[in-house]
Amino acid sequence: MFWFAMGMLAKLSERRTDRMVNRYFSDLPAFLVKNPGLNNGYMIPQYTAAGLLGEIKILSHPSSVDSVSTSANQEDPVSLAYFASKKAWQVAKKLQYIIAIELMAAVQGLDFLKPLAPSSTTKKVYSMIRKEVPIVEDDRHFGPDIEYIFELVREGDIVKTIEGLMGKMKF
Repeated sequence: MFWFAMGMLAKLSERRTDRMVNRYFSDLPAFLVKNPGLNNGYMIPQYTAAGLLGEIKILSHPSSVDSVSTSANQEDPVSLAYFASKKAWQVAKKLQYIIAIELMAAVQGLDFLKPLAPSSTTKKVYSMIRKEVPIVEDDRHFGPDIEYIFELVREGDIVKTIEGLMGKMKF
């Protein structure tokens, strides 16, 4: 069931990303770029998040829908736990990419909200990401940006930074 929870979190993250890039649902410019139409901005990363979400939905179907008898029908059902754990690992990795894309879009969105200032915690995460991911003015390849933020998520650096400012989070 934990992959179901990861799938729901992935859907929430992808939908928040969609809300940020969709000018009809936010006060931010279309696709989080100054010249939408001329530039795709964060349209393509949002497509990527939606595609990853689609893969998560497929991987979230239970591995236990079938069983194979073994050992002259003495062992039934045979556990498909290996495949379930393999799928869960794939879902977790895809979820981390979706969260990285959401964080990348959120940081870009913050740039359009100036002079409003984020909280000190949000500012710290913003600075971590902006250290390597520059503001998007014109279209560019987002792969390195996504990979950088993915590593921050995967290694727990963002959580550690937040906990350093706010105290230990209870999971």
